[in-house]
Amino acid sequence: MKASLEQVEKTAREVGISKHQAQALLERLSDELSASDEGEKAPPVKKQFVLLVSDPLGFLAGHDFAGWVLQIPESEHPATTCERIHRAAYDFNASKKGRLLPVQTIGEACENIPARFFKEADVWVKTKTPVIVVVTNNEIPKVEKLTSGADELTANPKAVGIATALRRLANENGASVEIKTGSGKIITVEPDSLPKIEINLQ
Repeated sequence: MKASLEQVEKTAREVGISKHQAQALLERLSDELSASDEGEKAPPVKKQFVLLVSDPLGFLAGHDFAGWVLQIPESEHPATTCERIHRAAYDFNASKKGRLLPVQTIGEACENIPARFFKEADVWVKTKTPVIVVVTNNEIPKVEKLTSGADELTANPKAVGIATALRRLANENGASVEIKTGSGKIITVEPDSLPKIEINLQ
């Protein structure tokens, strides 16, 4: 339930609060409401879809992909998805608008065909434009296994984040990485015995 300042003032008078106290109460409420409104005006975070694909064997490594996010009935096989888009495209291209501007690709279909054509084909397009496909090996790295100096890294959150990134760099480029800590200790991240990259953590 929300009450206006006028309602609060009226109720204060009815319960016998003095005019001076009622005025002080109204000013206090007004200040708090203004502060609350200012706090709520932060712009909303703009979001994007990202399709995360599990690739533990590395078949997709080094390739860039984009795709669309769609839904079909739970009881249907995912392999029918393309056929459903084709069906919606055929129906759209047969319509008056479709005859003027027919779609010829999956991308054009997802972006331009009205939702009712997809609904008739039991497919729902969640992203009209393609989204980036990010490949993962489906593993969460364990800090203890990243380097030979796990205890020192674990005590330094900044170093843990850097070591995680360097481990990924070492695996992707096949280069051993050395981290020199502020105390001068060398911690090595190496997938093999190839050339070393040295980074100082101060």
